[in-house]
Amino acid sequence: MEFKYSLIIPTRQRTHFLGNLLKSIFDTTEYKQNLEIIFICDIDDESSQNKIKQYQEEYKACFDIKLFTRERTIMLNQDYYNYGASKAIGDFIWVLGDDVLFMYDKWDININRVLGDFVSTHPDRIMCVSIKDNTPKPSHTLPKFPCFPMFSKEAFQLTGMLLYPKVPTWGADYVCYRMYEPTGRLLEISDGVYLNHVSWHTKQVQIDETAERIGQIFNTHKNVQFYNIERILREEVPSYTNKIKEYISNYRSQV
Repeated sequence: MEFKYSLIIPTRQRTHFLGNLLKSIFDTTEYKQNLEIIFICDIDDESSQNKIKQYQEEYKACFDIKLFTRERTIMLNQDYYNYGASKAIGDFIWVLGDDVLFMYDKWDININRVLGDFVSTHPDRIMCVSIKDNTPKPSHTLPKFPCFPMFSKEAFQLTGMLLYPKVPTWGADYVCYRMYEPTGRLLEISDGVYLNHVSWHTKQVQIDETAERIGQIFNTHKNVQFYNIERILREEVPSYTNKIKEYISNYRSQV
């Protein structure tokens, strides 16, 4: 079974990452025609826009590369990832950073096999997929939660989100883990696909202005009630988890 994938990649003034990222995708993807790569840039970031337009021409025979621009905001998850997902047409929508590299040859063949097996026994297709990567996890969290999660189109349509919209930057990956894990629809894939996160988190590069701003937004807003992750997990996430469970139960009863 072949699936189409939409890769959602926000970027700002980090054009030095984009060439390596796209080359890694080109080098490791067997069925390139099944990929849609969606970049989201700030309107004022002309350098990234120009570079992406260059890559659109360079890779036009291989990938469908799309570029969307918007006003700059602090809400990385809602205004970039969720916004990008609203433009996606793939069967699966993948949260990615501009600073990752695809490391496993023919990853799409391997992941197609796992996803195909899962879909064959879960025809409602509601799932969050955890892909193995090297990003360090906080010590109080479980090690397998997805830093770069992938969601089925059906899961996005059901919940209206990839990443929780009230979490500005960091922490939304953990929230999605906590949302999906109790439903039995968190599919962990540790073989056949792997992402190298080329970031200051993994000590491969120095922190830059964009990464520093993301951290500042997190630290500024983490204790504000509206954005607080622990409050969201306690007061809001259970309703989404129950919504997923109810949908799955109703789907089964109608089959």
